[in-house]
Amino acid sequence: KRIWPVAAAVAALTAGISITAVAVNYYLKVHLKEEGQVLKYYIEVDKEQKEAHQIEVHPTYLPKGFEAEQAAEGDSISIISYNAAELYRMSQLEENVFAEYRKDSYTAVEGEQKLDLFTRKNEKVDSDREITDVYLFSEEEGYGVWIWSESSLEQEELVKIANGLEITVLEETV
Repeated sequence: KRIWPVAAAVAALTAGISITAVAVNYYLKVHLKEEGQVLKYYIEVDKEQKEAHQIEVHPTYLPKGFEAEQAAEGDSISIISYNAAELYRMSQLEENVFAEYRKDSYTAVEGEQKLDLFTRKNEKVDSDREITDVYLFSEEEGYGVWIWSESSLEQEELVKIANGLEITVLEETV
């Protein structure tokens, strides 16, 4: 009769240890907060968690007419990466390069990774192209990627670009 409580305690202790072992420590926390009709990113970096590493980002998919380092006539796409050190500096100096957006411009895209997509009108009077910003963050690895597009591409194409990014965390620390 006494073996079962002991066995149950050992099983509970073992389960607790395995749960602790698989818990993920995020050293980058990204919050998209609503302030009235505006959405704004707030970024926290726990610099004591681990060192910030350089990252490399390469697109594996670009729509027809686009080439790396070149743009189709009149259309532009930029892919900008931020390592944890850059995000930490921005958060400490409150130099957030991520714009504030109207709430109705926001679309969350769930899939291989969570993407935040914002669309806004182009301020150029003679342009029929929208400006779309796509953000993805890895809280575990400590980086962010911003895809800026001034183009006539559909949102689905921009999501394909984001999902096709090859992101490498390098050994080099910053």
